[in-house]
Amino acid sequence: MQDFNNFQPNNEQQREPVNHYDRSPQGVYNRQWYEKGFDFAREQRARLLEKSAIKSLALISGACMLGYLLMQGAIIPILSFGDLWQRFESDYYFESGLSIIFSVIAVGLPFLLVYFFAKSRKKASLNSFRKPKDKVFTTALIIMGFGLCLLASYITNIIYMLFKNAGVTLPYEDVVPPLEAAAVALLFIKTAVVPALIEEFAVRGFLLQSMRKFGDGFAIVMSSLVFSLLHANAVQIPFAFMAGLVLGYVFCKTNSIWPSVIVHFLNNAFSCVETVIFAALPEDTARNVDNILTIIIAVTALLSLVIVLISKRYSLPKIRTYLSNAEKAKVFIYQPLFFIMALLFLGLTLLDVFNANV
Repeated sequence: MQDFNNFQPNNEQQREPVNHYDRSPQGVYNRQWYEKGFDFAREQRARLLEKSAIKSLALISGACMLGYLLMQGAIIPILSFGDLWQRFESDYYFESGLSIIFSVIAVGLPFLLVYFFAKSRKKASLNSFRKPKDKVFTTALIIMGFGLCLLASYITNIIYMLFKNAGVTLPYEDVVPPLEAAAVALLFIKTAVVPALIEEFAVRGFLLQSMRKFGDGFAIVMSSLVFSLLHANAVQIPFAFMAGLVLGYVFCKTNSIWPSVIVHFLNNAFSCVETVIFAALPEDTARNVDNILTIIIAVTALLSLVIVLISKRYSLPKIRTYLSNAEKAKVFIYQPLFFIMALLFLGLTLLDVFNANV
């Protein structure tokens, strides 16, 4: 199969401008780039214009990250008034309610505002809310994706233990709810329902979809990078990156945000189930129940993986671009605003680790 990432036109017919702007999920922009009017070679012009467009997408991603940080900076000081902070730390219901509001405002609002701006500049379009067509294939992808996210959590646990054995504590907050029906329901809403909807709209529905014109692989990796950095936690960053790859793949294979929302929800909901089980049952019993559930998920995920492989529809489509994947990633990462925000989020993460070990 031809490697489109190293595409080198060798005759005048092949030197015709590449048309990414079709009716496929990637074709969300107009054709204004490839207008005539430049004196140098067409492929050089295309390379420069691809770099310019990727920088715009990185700028959009950096703006979303900046908006998220600014919203945090605006909301957190409010808790310092009166006894709000004490209540936030001691009242589970109050803390959960504020966490839900925080997710909607700090994550959802900045991404929504940046989306409207990008849409007005014809640099983004939301067309990812359609229903998947093949129900069997989609169901297999969802179960397989859930299993892969669970595998990512085990890999993250190994990383955590390696650091712990080396004498480095990676800070991670795990809140145990009161064993009341209302508290448990609130735990699922704030941990599984709200993040699945808000984060999937923000990262997969908006950012990843906007990047797909440069290839699904590129879009999945870069959006996963943004997704992981937003968590700004040494434990969650590696897990969020791996889970982001899975969620992005499910999204691209179904051309719909809903399967990735379901996978995201299942992953977070299982974490809630484990929290409740270990809080409600003796440790040995809870561990046995957890192991049984994990085995069931693993077996069904493997069967689903077989279904996906048998379907022979597991590969991502090739998109013809003038830049290699490495070149596209370099252009994206080194865009000034994104690069600064990435360093800032990494710095906050390292500062958190430092404070936990001094």
